[in-house]
Amino acid sequence: MSKEHFNFKSIGLFLLSRQTFIFIALIGLMFVSIGFFSSKIFSLPIFIMVFTVIVFLLGLNIADRIKDLKTYHILILKNAQKLHNDGHYKKALHHYHKAMAIKPDHFDTLFGLGMVLKELVKLSEAEEYFLKTLNVKSDSAHAMFHLGITYYKLEKNQLAEKAFRKVLEMDPKLYASNYYLGEIIRRTGYLKEAVGYYRKYLEFCTNEKEIAKVQKILKEIDSETTKDG
Repeated sequence: MSKEHFNFKSIGLFLLSRQTFIFIALIGLMFVSIGFFSSKIFSLPIFIMVFTVIVFLLGLNIADRIKDLKTYHILILKNAQKLHNDGHYKKALHHYHKAMAIKPDHFDTLFGLGMVLKELVKLSEAEEYFLKTLNVKSDSAHAMFHLGITYYKLEKNQLAEKAFRKVLEMDPKLYASNYYLGEIIRRTGYLKEAVGYYRKYLEFCTNEKEIAKVQKILKEIDSETTKDG
């Protein structure tokens, strides 16, 4: 089970909502201390006991606030995901950042940031967050796949090729990696090798538009190779 990590600045701000409780507890401690020190019946063990009870109560209050903070993070994240799914990318981005301020290394938050930044064509930032996502969960084939697409769009061909090959090792069901490998290898001029990846993609693809698109690419490659041959 993974540990929960929080941004302590956010926790501090959140705890201010209960500053009245803390203030009253400290004032109470002060009066108890004055009473015991000025009293003939002052006893160090009794003072320590009272002090321990107050610290314990403060601890319970902080634990309760952290529990509330977890719920707050979940609500913000769900809101961000809904906005994202509805196509409100800029608003989603704002909410993802709010969620990240609470839990900086949360997988779904980092992955969501990468995805929404990719949609907004902020590719260098998207790359950064997909890498952060993979630092949190290195075996995420989907994070690797979308990192590969980001590299592809940034024309970082070697990194993109490496990413898509890794995806196919991690999860062969993400067969669209074959299409991108075909595209990358075609870019570099190795047309015959690219054909193999396009055909592998067609073995699994069921989308008629995608099939027609790739078949057109294969005809173009066939025409080019015949001409060169």
